[in-house]
Amino acid sequence: MTRQPPSSRRRRFGPALAAILAVLLVCVAIPASALWRPMPWSLATVWWDLPRTGPFRSLSMEMDVLTDLPSDQRVYLSAIGLGTLGATRFYGGVQTGARVPEGGRDRIALFSRWDERSPDAMRPAPGGFTESAGYEGDFISVRQRVPWHGGRYIVSLDVSESDSAHTWVRMTITETATGRSWDVGMLRFPGKDAVLGPRLASFVELYGEAIAPETIAHTTIRYGGLRINGEAVIPGKATVYYAPDIPPYAAARRQPGGWVAIDMGGRHDHSHLPRAKDGRFYESFAW
Repeated sequence: MTRQPPSSRRRRFGPALAAILAVLLVCVAIPASALWRPMPWSLATVWWDLPRTGPFRSLSMEMDVLTDLPSDQRVYLSAIGLGTLGATRFYGGVQTGARVPEGGRDRIALFSRWDERSPDAMRPAPGGFTESAGYEGDFISVRQRVPWHGGRYIVSLDVSESDSAHTWVRMTITETATGRSWDVGMLRFPGKDAVLGPRLASFVELYGEAIAPETIAHTTIRYGGLRINGEAVIPGKATVYYAPDIPPYAAARRQPGGWVAIDMGGRHDHSHLPRAKDGRFYESFAW
């Protein structure tokens, strides 16, 4: 058997080795944030299974933020998010770094619903403002500056008025330590006696320009204390989802009494969890 000299082997495999090296160098040069899907990043989404209820009158969820979050990191904590009233989707919560009408950014609370663009379907509270846009599908939103920080808050939706064709729902947020409340405003929903859907989500999200995952702030957010139509409700089950193309910088823990804690910041390993049909990792909690 004739052996090729080393110089011949180098000529034969040299181009392939050079190509592999070039790919590795490019990968090293790519920022970590570019390896993940574009913002927003929903770090963890909790889906609560709700009992059947009659016509919707009120909904509230408590939210604990164990430590304050920096104002320069754009975080959306949605205590009441991704629910349905009749056939209409809605969500609400608080944000850091949100745009405000006079320019700049501030901490706000917001309440939004989809499939609507009319300004007649929004009533901002005094000092509040609105948005109507189509970049996430047609939606409308009422918003209010709220100087929220570390602490416990109650996010509430209440039917304010209704007629044969529409129901107006108001959002408020209350700081439990001081009793101070902020009126966020009202949105109009189709129908008089719409029923709350069987599932409701709460989530922790980063939005805005991409950041390095290792700069994500460390805190714990706890969701629980659910009340529907004035009655305390412990969900039958909560399922937490983590998308595989979003940095794994959050992990959930079951808490007593129908609460879920989400630890944000620091890398977590979700690879041991089962995967849903859409590829997301998930874990379920029951009470």
